Amino acid sequence: MTELYGEAMSEDPRREPFVIALASGRTVNDSGTVAAVSRSTAQRWALEPGVIAEVDQLRAEIRQRTVALLAAGAITATEVLVEIATNKKAGPTARVSASRALLSESRAIVEMEDLRRRLDAIEHANGGGTDLRAELAALLTEPT
Repeated sequence: MTELYGEAMSEDPRREPFVIALASGRTVNDSGTVAAVSRSTAQRWALEPGVIAEVDQLRAEIRQRTVALLAAGAITATEVLVEIATNKKAGPTARVSASRALLSESRAIVEMEDLRRRLDAIEHANGGGTDLRAELAALLTEPT
């Protein structure tokens, strides 16, 4: 058995590229083409609980890495916007645009923090038995 991100996979070496392609957003048929398997094999693999679990795990890892990269980039972007908004030599259009972006994002962050606090309160009142935050995150990250 080979491993993909810590999980055992089928002995078939074509399965790993199939899972990676599927997790990356390709269709089942396209993933089968990438893995050099027939359409019927791709369709069958796509319904296997093991493949579904592997795709879900890989997609979760992709989301985690994406969020980490976005968070790191957000710091740089915010610094750039603050620099433009406070630069007296920058044109007024650039300064207003940067200021609007900062205000808009600040509002969104405040709203998200408020929702987080409210959700914590609901979970606490609920006895903490249900992880509503995880359920909400899963709903927000599900492909539509």
